[in-house]
Amino acid sequence: MKQLLAISIVLGICTAIPIMAQAPADSAKAPKQVVEEFLAMETQGGRLTAEGWAKADGFFVHPVPMPHEKRVVVVSKDYSVYEVSVKEDRAEVYNDFEDLGSIDSALRYTAPPSGFLETTTVYHLVTLDRSNSSAGKAKSSEWKITEPASTLWLNVETAIRYVAARRDKTTNPAIRKNADRTLAILRRHH
Repeated sequence: MKQLLAISIVLGICTAIPIMAQAPADSAKAPKQVVEEFLAMETQGGRLTAEGWAKADGFFVHPVPMPHEKRVVVVSKDYSVYEVSVKEDRAEVYNDFEDLGSIDSALRYTAPPSGFLETTTVYHLVTLDRSNSSAGKAKSSEWKITEPASTLWLNVETAIRYVAARRDKTTNPAIRKNADRTLAILRRHH
C-alpha cells in the first residue's frame, strides 16, 4: 500500500511538471515597455560595442549590422515615452526628448537645429509569434520595433565617455582636436 501511494505521488508530480511548464500566461511586454527598455539601454551606450549591438537586435524585426562609422545624437537624460495607438498586432509609441546635438564619426559636434526645444521620434511596433522551446508547444507573442535604428541615441554623460574613449584611442590629431572641442561643449550640457 505504501509503495502504491509513493508511486502515485511520483506520477502525480511528474505529470504536473510538464503541465505547469506548458501553460505560461502570454507574457508579452506592452509596446511602451519595449521602447522604454530599448531607450534605457540605448541612452546608456548599450549599442556602442559589437556585443551590445548584437544584444539590441532582439528589439527589432529586421536588425541591421553595426555601422562602421557611428552617428550619435545626444539627448537629454529626461525624456518621455507614451503609446499613441495599439490596434491588433500594430502599435505606435512616441518618444519626446530634448535634442542636444549630434556627433559624427570624426567626433565633430553639430548643434541641433535652432528653434527646436523638443524632438519626437515615432516607433512602429508589430507583434511576432514565437515558440517557447523550453515550454514545449506553447506560443507567446512579443512586440518588436519595425524600423532598425542605425543612429545611436546617447545621454550627455554617456556621450562624454564615448568621445573621451575614442579620443584616447586615436592618433589622428584632427580627430583629437574635434574630440576636445566636443567634450567642452558636452560638459556645458552636463
